[in-house]
Amino acid sequence: PIHRVSIEQNYHVCNYENLKDSVHKLNGAASVCGVPELKEAADDLENLLREGKTGEIDDAYEILLSEIDCLIQKG
Repeated sequence: PIHRVSIEQNYHVCNYENLKDSVHKLNGAASVCGVPELKEAADDLENLLREGKTGEIDDAYEILLSEIDCLIQKG
């Protein structure tokens, strides 16, 4: 939930550098914890942010939030 809050806040204020950092941290955690769907969603958003394609992140952002929510519900 903490990662989700940070990602949401940074997305809504268009702070793409902090958003990229937050997604990167979540991506690493997903990799270590063995959550492939979450890692893939984080990879997709992180790559778009790294490439500066901020106009194309909306779908990737929504998919990532959905994966986070699924994991939280399973919690």
